[in-house]
Amino acid sequence: MSKQKKTIWQYPWSYRESFLLVAGIGIAILAADLINSTKIGFPTFPLNIILLAILILMIFAVHQLKKRFKLLKFFSSIPAAIGAISLFMLITIIMALTPEQLLMKIGLPSIRNSLTYYFSFFYLLLTLGATTLKRFRLKALYDWGFLLNHLGLWLFLAASGFGAGDTKTGFMTLTPNTPEWRTQLESGKIEDLDFAIKLLDFKIEYHEPKFMLFDTKTEKIYKDKGKSVIINLENGTKFIWKNNEITKVKINNSELFLSERYLVNQIVSFIKVKTPEGKIIYGPVTSGNDFMPPLFLKISDQLSIGTPKPEPSKFASKVRIYTMKGKIADKTIEVNKPCSINGWRVYQNNWRYDYMNMQYISILQVVRDPWMPFVYLACALLTAGALIMIFSTKIFRNK
Repeated sequence: MSKQKKTIWQYPWSYRESFLLVAGIGIAILAADLINSTKIGFPTFPLNIILLAILILMIFAVHQLKKRFKLLKFFSSIPAAIGAISLFMLITIIMALTPEQLLMKIGLPSIRNSLTYYFSFFYLLLTLGATTLKRFRLKALYDWGFLLNHLGLWLFLAASGFGAGDTKTGFMTLTPNTPEWRTQLESGKIEDLDFAIKLLDFKIEYHEPKFMLFDTKTEKIYKDKGKSVIINLENGTKFIWKNNEITKVKINNSELFLSERYLVNQIVSFIKVKTPEGKIIYGPVTSGNDFMPPLFLKISDQLSIGTPKPEPSKFASKVRIYTMKGKIADKTIEVNKPCSINGWRVYQNNWRYDYMNMQYISILQVVRDPWMPFVYLACALLTAGALIMIFSTKIFRNK
């Protein structure tokens, strides 16, 4: 007797129904986005807490009522989870690859500010939460690993998504010896902080300058067989190019003061060239700055030696921090070495040179993310769950 073939939408639902469900609802919500292309901002406190609480209640409702309603049992199944993950990944890939200008031309808001994105995100958390709660039986070590792994993933997504609206990013512009207690947020709003920062000193170090050949008339980079001629020089070393002997010369500090032209935020090098004819050409080379053009050393009517603008290898701000509680602390903030102040992370972002007052100005980035501890906790749960699942498999138990 042949087995009767299951028709579509006949319970229990499988992958076919799962993909059709997310595709149908996704298309309907996409149509709603096309009709109304208004951007939906990230929910902020307390709305994000209310929405998160509603989501958690829905997950527990699915878990408790799934025995009474077959449809609810589907949302804690693997096909539902795979369908939710597939939809969210598709939306994420489109968000990463599609320029916002193109979306605006067809009448859509940016992907992350659309109903389509919020639906896929909410549906993924619902199915992932219901699936995690379904395995909350903890009969074996592997169950602990599964629970911690999936709970960590759920917490990571929830904290990243619901916490996005509470994250603040701003910039502080510090001038020497002037305390600053305000930051300009990405929205353009000026916000007062509960601490102040004063720039005490700014230090910057540069990579060793590289020298190149330039066209004497146009001052454009000279190409030899389609490639730029890069001249790496250290003090006292020689570089031979077409019988031209090029040397970087050590100089006395007094030679730097030949002209103020060489003192304004520039790298100055003295180059000596010995031509094939035995002629000695000697002089300074500078990279130029925002006010002064670069200075080249002419070696022929066709070619000159110059240097591009120097690349900083390290820059840092020595600052003094004042808090509302009267605490004062001196810190050094470097790139990739931020400091924490009253729940804010302070990063060295950029700098510029004030030619009028002959001083450096430091630009700091300040970030406040009250949900970050939950993200760290989620990463710890993911790691612990993965390790438990690995060491609880039969491969390790049989050894």
